[in-house]
Amino acid sequence: MKCESCDSIYINGGFCHETGCPDAWKETSRDCFVCGFEFVPSAKIQMVCDDCTAEEEDYAGSIV
Repeated sequence: MKCESCDSIYINGGFCHETGCPDAWKETSRDCFVCGFEFVPSAKIQMVCDDCTAEEEDYAGSIV
């Protein structure tokens, strides 16, 4: 792996970004705010997994 935004390195066999790298979020997983399951975000500010987002859109579209 290589990062174009920082001077990344491998520490003990693990890929590490430089402190303050603007692209470090791309390899970091987080817990979904709705269901609590771990996911890898597709946008820096994404707090809800894609499955929960799809369910909310389906539910909102079914309200008459």
